[in-house]
Amino acid sequence: KGYSEELTLNKTLNDYRAHTAVDFSGALGDKVVAINDGLVTNVYNDSMYGLCVEIDHGAKLVARYCGLESASVKKGDFVDIGNTIGTLGKIPCESSDGVHLHLYTKLNNQTVNPLDVMSKTE
Repeated sequence: KGYSEELTLNKTLNDYRAHTAVDFSGALGDKVVAINDGLVTNVYNDSMYGLCVEIDHGAKLVARYCGLESASVKKGDFVDIGNTIGTLGKIPCESSDGVHLHLYTKLNNQTVNPLDVMSKTE
């Protein structure tokens, strides 16, 4: 599912909301990798998005990797682009969309399309 600031139907919750992330389909247990070098700032469980890993990628880019089954990093770890940060699990609020990574990014504290900032450095 693509990035959209317009309201789109969430089939799981049966309502309309913006989808300010990009969903990448996969299979349970698939590896999830970092989109750039960065510092892990948080690893937590969210009732809507499941297990999440948040990484500060520098240059005011922060990414949240949601819907993990497991995390192989912890707060304070430094990761390189392409490093495995966990494995793919389920997303409670998007369960009808199948197994996928819900990747949410902010640049300068503003939500941005992850496809516009992946692998970019300043």
